[in-house]
Formats: sequence, C-alpha cells, structure tokens
Amino acid sequence: MFGFIRKKRAISAAVLVTQPLINTLTYQHDLPERFWNDPYALGYLATMMGFAIDAVGRDHPLTDNQRAEALATTFAKISGSDGWLMMTRIELYIEHEHPELEEGKRSARKVLTSCYGLGDQSKDSDVARAAYSVMRADTGLPEDNIAGALIDDLFTNRMKARFFPVSGRNVPF
Repeated sequence: MFGFIRKKRAISAAVLVTQPLINTLTYQHDLPERFWNDPYALGYLATMMGFAIDAVGRDHPLTDNQRAEALATTFAKISGSDGWLMMTRIELYIEHEHPELEEGKRSARKVLTSCYGLGDQSKDSDVARAAYSVMRADTGLPEDNIAGALIDDLFTNRMKARFFPVSGRNVPF
C-alpha cells in the first residue's frame, strides 16, 4: 500500500518536472509523433523524470519495478501515448549505446546540477554560455537564472530547431 502511494507521488513529481517542457514546445504546434522516438528527447526527459522520482523516494526508494512503472506512467501522461513503448525505445537506445541518448541524459544532468548546486560546472562550456546569456540580459540575479537558460539552450531551443525548423530559433512559442 505504501509503495502505491510513494509511486503515485513520484509520478506526480515527474509530471510536474517534465510537463512544462512539453507545454513550452506545444504552445503553438503539436509535437510530431517522431518526437517520442527521438533519443535525445527521451534521454533528457527520462533523466529529469528519474531525478524527480528518486527525490520523492529519497528516504524510502521505490523498487526497480515501481520506478520503471513510474517512468512509463509519466511518459504516458505527458505524451498521451504508450509509456512502455517509450521505455522499450530507451532500452534499445541504451543497448546500442546511442550517442544522442547519452547526450540528452548529460544535458539534463547539467540542468539538474545547476538547479541544485551539485558539483563544479565552472569549466563547462554550456554552463558558461548560459551564464553569459543571463548576465547579458541584465537580470540582476544570474545564479538564479542559469538553469532556465540551460533548459532553453539544451532542450527547448534544440527541440524547436529539430522539430520546428521553419519557426526559427528565436521565435517565441
């Protein structure tokens, strides 16, 4: 029973973390079906979901099966499609060591590290570029906005360029 409640909370947290990313992309356009096959997007989203799931279960972690169910259910909720099919795709990408899956996972870890101040990212070029763009925008609080700039650079703008190239990089969604 408690496992069910923890899993439900984990799914809610994972949806809370990833749904805004999808909403940003679908503000003016529907996502093409091929988005849910994209190894970078799947790696990025699965890493973000996994972090949220693990954070909720920090004191009482979910079992591997519960964690897989939470990931699949979250994918189903944010995509409206079969979450287990996406999990199978991820497994195939892992099995074949797909470089874009790994790049998506690395990008998500950079965002999470920036959000939560984990580790030293001072020499990372993506973080440096995000910090520069935030400071150039003269927000006054660059440390608080670097994660948002990273999300734009490493997910939103990359996905827009890949799936909506006609719209252009700087067109608001």
